[in-house]
Amino acid sequence: MSNYATVQSALLTVIRLLTSTWTSANSKEYDYRIMDAGVDRFLVLDVGESPTIQSGAGFVMREWEVIIDLGYRVSGNEVDAKTSFITDRDALIAHLEKYPTLNGTANVQEVRINVIGDVIPVPVDLENNRETVAYFWQELRVSVVVNYAITGGEY
Repeated sequence: MSNYATVQSALLTVIRLLTSTWTSANSKEYDYRIMDAGVDRFLVLDVGESPTIQSGAGFVMREWEVIIDLGYRVSGNEVDAKTSFITDRDALIAHLEKYPTLNGTANVQEVRINVIGDVIPVPVDLENNRETVAYFWQELRVSVVVNYAITGGEY
């Protein structure tokens, strides 16, 4: 059986295989303090919606959802920063699509990545009477389908 914690941990491990972008210094589970850690880009995994459950004679299928919050700090040109953010986001999605079983995690059948909304510019204080962008932000939702046999009980 793959429970939520196993799925989320496996997802983070697969993300960190993209070592040129994501490391233990800029990708965390639940820890939004990373936004103030001085890194240019950051990624936080968090719990998504409750799993969808289907069952039948001797099997259970669950769909776990993991939220990936992506952030990219702006230093300098906002257009260049947004372009870099989108490039990194797209590279992450392409990378995850190469691991439909999260690198062989037990019982994982499928991984689906959904980009939620637009890239959001997050403003900070005023500079010369205009808001400046502190970082760009976007949410991805990753649905992980696990399917496993059950025994005992009524089976």
